[in-house]
Amino acid sequence: MYIDALAWVGLAADPAKSKVKDRVGFALPPGGPAGRFPQAAVHGLQIPAGAKQKDASWEFIKWATSKEVMGRIAETVVYPAVTRASVLGSPAYRQKYNWGGADIGALHGAVLKQAGAGYMAYRTVPEFPPIGDRVSIALSEISTGQKPATQAMRDAQRDVEGILTKAGRSIRKS
Repeated sequence: MYIDALAWVGLAADPAKSKVKDRVGFALPPGGPAGRFPQAAVHGLQIPAGAKQKDASWEFIKWATSKEVMGRIAETVVYPAVTRASVLGSPAYRQKYNWGGADIGALHGAVLKQAGAGYMAYRTVPEFPPIGDRVSIALSEISTGQKPATQAMRDAQRDVEGILTKAGRSIRKS
């Protein structure tokens, strides 16, 4: 089991490149007693406050996130993590991204809809990518039985503290 972002699914499922495409499946992560709260990470385009051509910037964002451009991206390269429901539900998307017996568009759409309901309100820090990678490794170690949960999480805690300390962040221990 590997828990991570949708953009990486293409590496495992790309019919032209993957050596495991016929041996993988995809599903939402399991829920717990309080419910299921999948992570959603999407790319964003912003207009800086000091931009000199805000109108042109806005026109570019509208074009780049349009149904036509998102659809073309999904159709011409292996990139299932588009952010338009109209593209996720399109016949072309559904045909291309039906991997491991899963309708990737329906799974991704469910995550985006749930995330939009407000349970996710976070901001990342520059150290998030290596920390996210390290936590994903720990979860994979636990789910595959490579390490007991306490050991995997203790190791991850040590490594995450190292990442934060190296970045100059202070860590309060309770």
